[in-house]
Amino acid sequence: MAIYGRLRNKTRSMIKIKNVSDVITNSSSEVFVFKTKKSPGEVFEQLKEFTSGFCLPEIFSYKKFLEDKTYRSDWQELEIHWKDTSDPCNVLNELIKMFSYDWENYKDEPRFSSSYATYHKYFKKFKKECREKGLRNPNKEDIHQFLNKYPTDTLIEMWTSGEPRSIAKLDGQMIMFSEGENSIPIEDFERINNTFNGYNVHLG
Repeated sequence: MAIYGRLRNKTRSMIKIKNVSDVITNSSSEVFVFKTKKSPGEVFEQLKEFTSGFCLPEIFSYKKFLEDKTYRSDWQELEIHWKDTSDPCNVLNELIKMFSYDWENYKDEPRFSSSYATYHKYFKKFKKECREKGLRNPNKEDIHQFLNKYPTDTLIEMWTSGEPRSIAKLDGQMIMFSEGENSIPIEDFERINNTFNGYNVHLG
């Protein structure tokens, strides 16, 4: 069984389906980040030899991202994992939403994993201040006042927690999107990453 899909570079590809459940379950789109001296075209041709369901690789440009992300849905998807820290107001607003949500739903411990150590640190400081002020239900303005005490660099560190999540760090690296959900066979992920010294991120 096979289905046909259109790549983002406007060419057509055939995706082999081993089982109908591959299509209707465990939906996942991926982006791969490669560290290789090969050109996007060379990587594309080599990938065709052993896998399918991928888009033409490209060299990511942070400058173009800031200019064109509104027009490219795939680049918008990158912000599911990486953070655009170019706008201080955006960083502040995102943190306000995170603090507000966590206070409402996770007062004892934020929902994020321990990899967000910096975020946890400042969330705990915020909780301490609220207790000292007798604030049982702080609003967004209270959160804004707390965060506004810190410089932009600290807010960025808080948001990204020191992890390589700033989208600016992708600048100049080769990235490759899956053509669609489940379009690249999961059993090929390890070989793809090993071949091009890369890693993949699940975009949802």
